[in-house]
Amino acid sequence: MSITTKVGAVTFIHNASMTGEIEIERAGLAVKVPFEALLKIVSDKVRQQMIEGIEELRPHEILALAASKASKKA
Repeated sequence: MSITTKVGAVTFIHNASMTGEIEIERAGLAVKVPFEALLKIVSDKVRQQMIEGIEELRPHEILALAASKASKKA
């Protein structure tokens, strides 16, 4: 089943399982790219935002974050 998502002037057409190719169309120009390529670029953006957030943490916030992760491993 094909799903169409519009974001402003951009249209994305992809299958419901979010795998395979995605068609991206804007102003009459369309291109197909592997869904994995979009996952890669978006995950890189999220990673960068997370790094920036960590860099802004105060010492006690860093320690609290580390402690919560350590307790999840136990």
